[in-house]
Amino acid sequence: PIPAPAPTPQREQSIRVPVLWGLVFGAIQAASPLALRWLDQATVQALLLALIAAVYIGFAVADGRPKVIAVECTIGSKHRSYRREPIEL
Repeated sequence: PIPAPAPTPQREQSIRVPVLWGLVFGAIQAASPLALRWLDQATVQALLLALIAAVYIGFAVADGRPKVIAVECTIGSKHRSYRREPIEL
């Protein structure tokens, strides 16, 4: 039998950049209701959830496994938002 080639060591990558991007997008998401005042807050949150779902589906497509894509698309399409009616006093 031919021995398998030894895996080449990979450079250790810093987690700093992904964490900073996460903080940036978290701040943008937190400030979005203030930036989009003319829209109802529920509408803004629904748009943000759609954006988050699109990112997860994008990661699944980048992964390339059909089962992962199917799971992410199913989960992304199952979310339902129920809007409560305001209480009149």
